[in-house]
Amino acid sequence: MNENGNIRVRVLISGNVQTVGFRFFTKDNANKLKLTGWVQNLDGINEADEEISLVEAVFQGTLANVDEMRDRCKKGNGYSGGTKVKELHRYPLKDDENSFKIISEEKEIKGD
Repeated sequence: MNENGNIRVRVLISGNVQTVGFRFFTKDNANKLKLTGWVQNLDGINEADEEISLVEAVFQGTLANVDEMRDRCKKGNGYSGGTKVKELHRYPLKDDENSFKIISEEKEIKGD
């Protein structure tokens, strides 16, 4: 966190978060909260070797707005139902970032 109370965090969101408009929901809410960063779909495998849908996001802004964004993601968009949001990492702020975007290309991860 910097002296202005801004933070940059990477989160992993799990639940019914793909093919339900969750990335667009995330972008819309991030813009309303004046956050910058990005969101993308991920394909993952859980501990039981089952495919799971995940969304990864990076949020940058005030601590209060980032916390509010996490709460909104937990509640979901009405189609996703409740989700889990796990903070993965905090990063240094990106001063040159001025928008929130959706990354379209899906990536694959193994983990949680």
